[in-house]
Amino acid sequence: MTRMPLIVPIAFLLAIYHGPAGVAGPPVEGDAALLVSLQNIHATNYSSLPSGRSSVSVIDRVSRYGAVVTVLWSGENTRWEGVTHEVVVRDGNDGAAREKLVPHPLRMIETSQQVVCYWPDLRFVDIINNGKGRYREELQLKPSQAWYSFERIVPWQELFDPENTKRTQHLSKFVVREEGDNRIVVERHYDTDVLTIVCSMAQGGNVIEYWSDPKKGTKGFRRKGTYEWQKQSSGNWILKRCKCQRYDPDSDLLAVDYELDVTSCEPLGAIPSTEFSFESLNVAPGCVIEETGVKRRRYRAGEKASGIDQVDLDRLIDFLRSTGFGAADRSKEKN
Repeated sequence: MTRMPLIVPIAFLLAIYHGPAGVAGPPVEGDAALLVSLQNIHATNYSSLPSGRSSVSVIDRVSRYGAVVTVLWSGENTRWEGVTHEVVVRDGNDGAAREKLVPHPLRMIETSQQVVCYWPDLRFVDIINNGKGRYREELQLKPSQAWYSFERIVPWQELFDPENTKRTQHLSKFVVREEGDNRIVVERHYDTDVLTIVCSMAQGGNVIEYWSDPKKGTKGFRRKGTYEWQKQSSGNWILKRCKCQRYDPDSDLLAVDYELDVTSCEPLGAIPSTEFSFESLNVAPGCVIEETGVKRRRYRAGEKASGIDQVDLDRLIDFLRSTGFGAADRSKEKN
């Protein structure tokens, strides 16, 4: 069985947004009081939904991968349930390539210890121990990931803090200004590009737009994104829609064309940890389970995991091959 392309490392964690600690940032140009206000608002927004449930649809038109899921979260724990879909190209009987939309039901959990993905129709479970965050960008849908962070790389509130030394490598200039009655614009000038972030005080101080363009003579993704927000009766601002595009620096073609729609969202109180347990996925007996991490095992649901893990088995096979075990006895072949 070919593993579905779900769990993957995030490939583009840019160094300019993840610089080493201890690098002093440049002085702020503009009204520093605006920054303080923005930092306080975003700290509040970031912590306003520690637990909840949302219904979400997401699509990347470049990778042609998407999902319609319900997301339940509490702190570091997350559970997804819904359907993923992707467009695949297959050869027909006449040899002509044809595109087909392939849906797959998905149940998935993430905890501080592991990520577990269960595809009921494939009767397959993928477990990655110590695999926090190691899954597709399109499925990183918690508010802390999709609402309040720059492309799931770093929280906005950290980019609004010029004294956050973790985020100041290659930062040469920091500008904040007010536009009109309700917009605050933050510019972060790096050696290679300028990241511009626009927040609307009329929409809870949330980010409504950003863009980044490489400087002349440098290479890097050209980026832009937009956010739409709606206010609930509780006073919370809920993401309604966001769009994100990244352009390949060599071809200037779209590398990512991502759209997220939140159709409903409700804050919740304490959620039992059992909601994020392996048992909550209701894996059918007999499904193949592949477990990776420190050790690698493959077994079936309802059966005890093999006493020898796959890594040890591979080593044993390599050793036996090195001794010539299993090689054909050519001396007995007829001339």
